[in-house]
Amino acid sequence: MAPLAFEIKKLGVFTPCWSCEGHNDAEGLMRNAPAVWFYAHSVTHVRILGDAIADMLYDKRLSSPWQVRLTFSDPDNLSAAFSLEPVPGASNLSALQLDLTHIAEDIDWRVSSRIAVLKRAIAPHERA
Repeated sequence: MAPLAFEIKKLGVFTPCWSCEGHNDAEGLMRNAPAVWFYAHSVTHVRILGDAIADMLYDKRLSSPWQVRLTFSDPDNLSAAFSLEPVPGASNLSALQLDLTHIAEDIDWRVSSRIAVLKRAIAPHERA
């Protein structure tokens, strides 16, 4: 989980605030799914992150779908936080932990690619 939290912070638009690599129970069933929570400078950045994660599923880099979800860090904290986590229903913790590795490896270039696509889409409108 640490490499993914580092890569998310390195993007410069997210601030990780909590993470868990996931845990199995005594019977070997997943008790807690992996997740990383973070603050974002803009919901546009969150959209880009979600799109980059969706691209990874499409490219078969992930074993299960993942989502970016709105959450909060503490009941007395008014700031919105977001969570990157597998969609409920995934049950293989070791596969999800491998997903974490793939996300950490790819997130920088995939987010950069998504930003470039958005810039190209916005540029013609700015010239008008």
